[in-house]
Amino acid sequence: MIPVVMSDQPGERAGLLSAYFVVGYLSFSLPALAAGFLAPIVGLTRTADFYGIGVILLAITSLAITLLRGRRE
Repeated sequence: MIPVVMSDQPGERAGLLSAYFVVGYLSFSLPALAAGFLAPIVGLTRTADFYGIGVILLAITSLAITLLRGRRE
């Protein structure tokens, strides 16, 4: 994170860091809230299955994008 922060203007670093943390908090809290609302409807086990499948799909997507970017460079 230091190279990203240091590449920005000193007056813009606070905004960059706050945006970074907002995205981080939302990326953890929104799936947890969705699971909390879904659990009473479909059950905790099925909710955990959906949550795990979502994490696996995001990881595979991230890996594919990383590999494709590596081939272009």
